[in-house]
Formats: sequence, C-alpha cells, structure tokens
Amino acid sequence: MAQSLLPEDKPARDPAWKDPPSESDETRLNAGYCESLLGDVFRDFFDDDSLVLRPDMTAREVDGWDSLAHIRLLLTIERKFHITFSASEVGGLRTVEELALLVSRKRDVL
Repeated sequence: MAQSLLPEDKPARDPAWKDPPSESDETRLNAGYCESLLGDVFRDFFDDDSLVLRPDMTAREVDGWDSLAHIRLLLTIERKFHITFSASEVGGLRTVEELALLVSRKRDVL
C-alpha cells in the first residue's frame, strides 16, 4: 500500500521550511501546472502512462509509491531539474502541489 508523502507521526509543516504553501498562499498551483511540471517524471518513474497528476494527489493514490519509491522519486526529480532538496524541505510534503511548489521555488520559477 502506498503511503502519504508525510508519515502520520510527523508534523504537517517543518518549521525549517521558510515559506510553506498554505490554503491562502497566492502561489497555489493549478492542475495543469502540476501536470506539466511533474507529470512526465511521474509517468516514467511509476511506468504508468495513464497517471494524471492533481494538485491534491498524495502517495496513497499512486500504486507503487511507498517509502523507498518516494526517496527514489525525489532523487529522480533532483537530477531532472538540477536541484537538491534538504530533509527539512521534503519532510513536510503532503501533496503533489506542495512538491511542485518546492521544485518551482528551487528553480526560481515562482
């Protein structure tokens, strides 16, 4: 069974993350942006051509997205976008949107 991006026993937000996304964040991403930014990476990684990302999607909704796959997926994203994540940045991620926001910030897109 796939797990959420954040284990249930950890806080939803890591205080070390300087600018965590929130419901009131003006930089909230739409489904099209999440899909265009990360869709191909997810489809290739999970070998699922039918996978369509939604901003509110979590690991529980994707077959094969367990804790080991999560680490490997993050490494794949780091390589593709030539960025690096710290443990504090990825520790509080819960949704695809939050991951896309983090990637965008790392790439200085937002």
